[in-house]
Amino acid sequence: MNVLRAVLWLLVLVAGAAHAHEIRPIYLQLDEHQAGEIDVLIKLPVLRDEGIAAAYPVFTPVCAESRRAPLRQTGSTAIQTWRLHCAQPLAAMELRIEGFSPLTPDALVRTRFADGTEQHAVLGAAHPSTALRVADEEALPGAALSAYLAIGVEHILLGYDHLLFVLGLVLVIWRAAHSARALVMTITAFTVAHSLTLALAVAGGVALPGAPVEALIALSILMLAVELARSLRSEAQPQGLTFRRPWIVAFVFGLLHGFGFAGALQDTGLPEHAQATALLLFNLGVELGQLLFVAVLVATYRLGTRLRAMPMTRVSLAMTWLLGTASAAWFLDRLLPAVFT
Repeated sequence: MNVLRAVLWLLVLVAGAAHAHEIRPIYLQLDEHQAGEIDVLIKLPVLRDEGIAAAYPVFTPVCAESRRAPLRQTGSTAIQTWRLHCAQPLAAMELRIEGFSPLTPDALVRTRFADGTEQHAVLGAAHPSTALRVADEEALPGAALSAYLAIGVEHILLGYDHLLFVLGLVLVIWRAAHSARALVMTITAFTVAHSLTLALAVAGGVALPGAPVEALIALSILMLAVELARSLRSEAQPQGLTFRRPWIVAFVFGLLHGFGFAGALQDTGLPEHAQATALLLFNLGVELGQLLFVAVLVATYRLGTRLRAMPMTRVSLAMTWLLGTASAAWFLDRLLPAVFT
């Protein structure tokens, strides 16, 4: 049990330091009106404890700058615009983005050239620069669109509050001795629900204030932890709705979590003529990451059962303590912003 306790404390420390649902891309838009005259717009995520993301674009050759507007904040995004006066046309330049961080690991770049054609690119810490070249008319390159899939996977795997809620659902299924079919139904219900609200928020303009949503997401995890803790006090089969119909609970809270996911995309640029596709790919990425997490949980459980090294009741109690401790800390941390914003 010493190893288990050490792992648990490590998870709590990581969870306590995590800023879930803040993993968001930077958006950079370049519009060339005539050769060498370029309007720049950048959208930077506003992070809960670290101010505004510090990323910025660097152009080669260097251009003169004018009309830089003050940085303005709209919700969870800071926007700034300015104009570049360059000796060369945009199609002959190189772009590099400096200042990537773990919370802003990607940048979506949309370039519109003077002749009306566009280029879409995705930059990141491992690939921070690109040549600005005229792309095919009409088409949005598949590589750029596929970035939304990767961003979705990244967002869920680094979204610790969402992962802890999924962990709670898996523990509920185990505690109620449900079948694998019930696990599939529960995860599917959660998926359908947050996919629905994500689509409504991003594509339909349905919005809820970010701070209350984040606080309620933490509260949803805390409620699961409380239910699990109560059930583990007794050896009797739990009879509450959470355990009898976990897919209903998953669907209801999934609607709330969908608005949390929307924060990753709502104020970040989606390609105008491929918005539905980009949204679908982001959501698929979220689901792939979620399924990967569940698969790891199931595989770990089966391995531990075979090795007889992990008494499941003790592990469940430890994980429940993790859920309750982390979610309570998140809820209190997010409560004041939710009340006063």
